[in-house]
Amino acid sequence: MHLTQDSLVNEIVRIRGLIESNDGPDSKKLMKRCRQLEINLVSKEYSNLKALVNFKYKLIKLEKDIQNNREVQLERNSQILIHILWFIEIMLLFIFSFIEDQGIKNMFLLTFMGLLGAVTYIYVKGIKKSDNFIFRISLAVVFPIIFMNIFHIEDGRISELVPNNLIAFIGGYSAEFVFLLLNKLVDKAMEVMGLKNDNVVEDRKDKEQINITQ
Repeated sequence: MHLTQDSLVNEIVRIRGLIESNDGPDSKKLMKRCRQLEINLVSKEYSNLKALVNFKYKLIKLEKDIQNNREVQLERNSQILIHILWFIEIMLLFIFSFIEDQGIKNMFLLTFMGLLGAVTYIYVKGIKKSDNFIFRISLAVVFPIIFMNIFHIEDGRISELVPNNLIAFIGGYSAEFVFLLLNKLVDKAMEVMGLKNDNVVEDRKDKEQINITQ
């Protein structure tokens, strides 16, 4: 596309929209920079290509800073969520220590494993995105807890798998797993109640598969 002053104005309008939809810590500063660039662009005529190219690179730098600002905010939100989840985990363990009924204990343990799965997902996602050192260390701390609750260890060896804890953990880690499990339960309930319609079920499965992959 041929670089023109009008095309740069359209570019600024697009970038302004990115800032407005971004609630990062430096959004106000970025908006001021965008406003100043827009004023500079519309207040005079840029008659040569070099000036337009230089202005284009300023917009590229601004957009990159917007992206970094968004990533900083996402990381902060992730850390806040992790703190909340860990607080809930600690409270569950505290309550767990005072409960004598085994059934209630099992329920609290499964809830604990589900939340642990959610925390692990956030850590893994953070590492994949930016190789965050804090997330990597935290995952190293969390993994032994996961391992000891998913497997029974006897004489230094894995003796058996704990399926209930494993399912609860995967349910917290993977939303796709929960969707598929709920679909299976719905299908089973419809079959038991004599409400199953093969065409309706297949159509619903197709729609759910599309939603999961999007």
